Amino acid sequence: MKKFLALAVALAVATPAAATQANAVSVEEMARQSDLVVRGKVLSTTSRWSEGRIYTYAEVEVASSLRGEAPAKITAVSPGGVVGDVGQRVDGAASFTKGEEVVLFLGKPDGGKYRVTGLAQGKFLVDGGEARPDTSRVEFLSTQVRAGERRAEAMSIGELEARVRSVP
Repeated sequence: MKKFLALAVALAVATPAAATQANAVSVEEMARQSDLVVRGKVLSTTSRWSEGRIYTYAEVEVASSLRGEAPAKITAVSPGGVVGDVGQRVDGAASFTKGEEVVLFLGKPDGGKYRVTGLAQGKFLVDGGEARPDTSRVEFLSTQVRAGERRAEAMSIGELEARVRSVP
């Protein structure tokens, strides 16, 4: 009976993990891994099915390119979203809201659409003079980055831009 009670208590207090596990990446490392880093404004978002999964497509008007040659508008793709009555959440993935100002680290375009580098670590929300990624659903296994580099975390927009531009 004591074993049954212990098992029942353990199951009652157990909660599923609600986070993606990842290693922290520095801003400089994400810049090295990205073909394009842009600052811009999210004009619209749409979610749709592709190969059995839901993806969100964010159309972004590019204000400036911090790395690479950017067109005036780009489409960034991130896993997860809502289509009709079905929603898929991918913990640790970047999410987008119409009207927000962002800095995006982007990989090579696939069919004209760019994938966000480093999932949530590769999308910084710009608010006033600060830029920050939403890593609330990421559990970091390691927070170590190269000496002299800074992990993807809240910082001034000036520092973020300078760190990206410092990468050859």
